Amino acid sequence: MRELAQRYAEQMLIYVRSEDEAALAAIAGIGCEIVASDLPIEEIAGLQEEAVLAVSRLHWTESPEVVVRRSSVCLAELLIAYSVAYRDRAELVARERRRIAQHDRRLAALGQLVGGVAHELNNLLQPIRGMAELGLRDVPPSETLHTYFAIVFSSAEQAACIVRGILGYLRQEAPQLRPLAIAGALEKSVDFARIGIVPGLRLRLEIVDRDAVVIGDESELTQVVLNLVQNAGRAMQGRGDIVVRLERAPAAMRPAGAAVRITVGDDGPGMEAAVAAQAFEPFFTTRPPGEGTGLGLAIVREIVRAWGGEVSLDTAPGRGTRVTIALPVHHEDVGRA
Repeated sequence: MRELAQRYAEQMLIYVRSEDEAALAAIAGIGCEIVASDLPIEEIAGLQEEAVLAVSRLHWTESPEVVVRRSSVCLAELLIAYSVAYRDRAELVARERRRIAQHDRRLAALGQLVGGVAHELNNLLQPIRGMAELGLRDVPPSETLHTYFAIVFSSAEQAACIVRGILGYLRQEAPQLRPLAIAGALEKSVDFARIGIVPGLRLRLEIVDRDAVVIGDESELTQVVLNLVQNAGRAMQGRGDIVVRLERAPAAMRPAGAAVRITVGDDGPGMEAAVAAQAFEPFFTTRPPGEGTGLGLAIVREIVRAWGGEVSLDTAPGRGTRVTIALPVHHEDVGRA
């Protein structure tokens, strides 16, 4: 503000002395700067007072009436520029608010559509899962038909996980979070993920911390693991190693208290920085149309944050990808083996 007042006084002195139009243009710029700086219009009174005092200290060859008139022209120019800039800014803000409101309405409509489709898909998956489960019970494991039923059941389960993730992301269904022994739950999730991987992939689980209990949901953990394993498998084009590791997180990752870290890493091609920066954004995908929704990592982040955790991505071209999930420890389950 001090610098603006000094510049305004200097330009007023120039205009009072010579009626230089360039001085008025500079004063108009000061009016725009006042708006851009979010200064209230009342500040103009202070600028005018200081400038008039500076003018009054000098000896003028012009008559007092001319000095007052030219000083008033400077104030009028400042007020006009301020008013025009304020109006333009208000119109810009109003347009942006309308744009955001329209975008929000479109997202709400899309959410309702996606939610409705997800519910319908869930209704169709129930009999598929049920019939496949009956087939698994009725057909001996030695028969080829048993394997077919297992594939159908696994695919239906994975589809159901995706539907639950979409509904959870849209906040239409929220699971009841409860204490979860993370090591045992992760073992089950990885075992389930193994069913759907292709023969060229190798999925390995490393558990370093077996005692931690977190607040979460086992079905959501399965969904997180499935999403990350499937992403890794696609990135490696069906060949390579995927390692899921559970260990105690370093203190720097969770300064507020103890945490565990789940890492899903692959030895695939990795991502460019521009792609990694958008990886968790909803509907962002590098896959061709029809081969991906772009919701996988967005759902993973939504689930992890709902559990009070954080998720991060470490990747670069040529050195694979590591997705790290840090979850706060609820307590230590010292009774577990």
